[in-house]
Amino acid sequence: MAHNISHISIVLGMHRSGTSALTRAMHAVGFELPRTIMSPVAGDNAQGFYESTAIMELNGTDKLTSEIEKVYWPVFKRLHFPTLQTHFS
Repeated sequence: MAHNISHISIVLGMHRSGTSALTRAMHAVGFELPRTIMSPVAGDNAQGFYESTAIMELNGTDKLTSEIEKVYWPVFKRLHFPTLQTHFS
């Protein structure tokens, strides 16, 4: 079945930051999952990761997220989130 794709959403985040949960929620409201998703791992994420293996391979050793962090982390730190700043400063 052919699909007309008008928008693509990519969920990016550091390890253990909720990317699987967000991707699963997006799927629940109608977003399509990637064709290749990471397999579940017993004891780590038994329900599955809901993340694209292709994006993970592109990211490699967190190179992609590191570059994004360089741009957005300084902006995020200026926002007033005292609890987060205590934990992540």
